[in-house]
Amino acid sequence: MTEWKDLDDPELKKLFRKHIIRGLAFLIVLAILIFILALSLEPQIRTFSEWLNIHFGIWGLGAVVFIADLIISPVPPDAILFFISKSSMHEQWFILVPILGIVSTGAGICGWFIGRRLQHISYVKRFINYFGDEHRASIKRFGFWMVILGALTPLPFSLTCWLAGIFKLPFKTFIVACLFRIPRFVVYYWAIFYSGEIGSLLRSIL
Repeated sequence: MTEWKDLDDPELKKLFRKHIIRGLAFLIVLAILIFILALSLEPQIRTFSEWLNIHFGIWGLGAVVFIADLIISPVPPDAILFFISKSSMHEQWFILVPILGIVSTGAGICGWFIGRRLQHISYVKRFINYFGDEHRASIKRFGFWMVILGALTPLPFSLTCWLAGIFKLPFKTFIVACLFRIPRFVVYYWAIFYSGEIGSLLRSIL
């Protein structure tokens, strides 16, 4: 893949530094917030998490993840990971979390097809112009790496997939980048599950 040669590009290195730092900051803030919630609302959270498990199950939660990663949604998929970590579903995390990663990847693939089909519609262009100003030039130049950043960091995954379709990033190249979404779910899940330990460590340091 010729995209690997872009790793020496100073602009790409700058993009990686910016978004990796944002991603690490997001993980730290997320761990602290979950630690605080667990201290004050642990019984209620566990009760609600089990309610979600009983009434929706993994496929219902997977549908939420799919919708959240297909469109720009106010509900992050990490919320679903949080509820899994607080319920009996954690006992099967090694199956359920990768499944959600695959579901999220499928949502990204659908987003790529949406971008390809709707790129000529005027209101879609306005939508992309409104939400995509910061990322449009980067997608055109570093589409493969921007999708990877969207898959791994808080950079909106759905938006990068739509833009990848609109700017005709080759499908095979896109799929390879999109698959990084699966290990991302595993890493974020463990950051959420061990948020108590992370929060205690940060509190002791600070």
